[in-house]
Amino acid sequence: MANRIYLICAKSTPIAYGQIIDQMGHMGFLDNPARFEPELNKDNKDNAHWSAFELHYRPDVEPITVEQIGDGGELQTVIAELREKLDDESASPLRMSLSGRLSAATQGLILQLPDALPDDVWEMLDATEGYFAKVCNGLIFSHEGVFDSNLQLVLRWSKPGI
Repeated sequence: MANRIYLICAKSTPIAYGQIIDQMGHMGFLDNPARFEPELNKDNKDNAHWSAFELHYRPDVEPITVEQIGDGGELQTVIAELREKLDDESASPLRMSLSGRLSAATQGLILQLPDALPDDVWEMLDATEGYFAKVCNGLIFSHEGVFDSNLQLVLRWSKPGI
């Protein structure tokens, strides 16, 4: 996997498996029907305690993996990594504010992406990130920088990559 996107949330909002699957696969963004592993069914659609799934957007192409992290050790490890990246930036009130937002994190999503994605998949990812960032008062950390829930770049990394 070449790229990760982190959605870090300040508000603890349950994200049901069916809710994220609907957003990613059934909102009409993708040119082809998506396949999810595990499959969505009546037993897991309302489950807010899912850990990870794969989104297969094209046959024979590496899938997108989505992992949910809660308020625990894994979230704290991600926060520490993001804070380290943030600390590489010049001191500023914005950096301090973003660091404070990281301190307030209660949950997150990690999207692991293959090297190259078609435009329809990027459109779906943007819509998904924006939607859940609004729902959970989140920030989006990508290889470019930090984005708000309106997908506005609030901080561009001086050295791309996370």
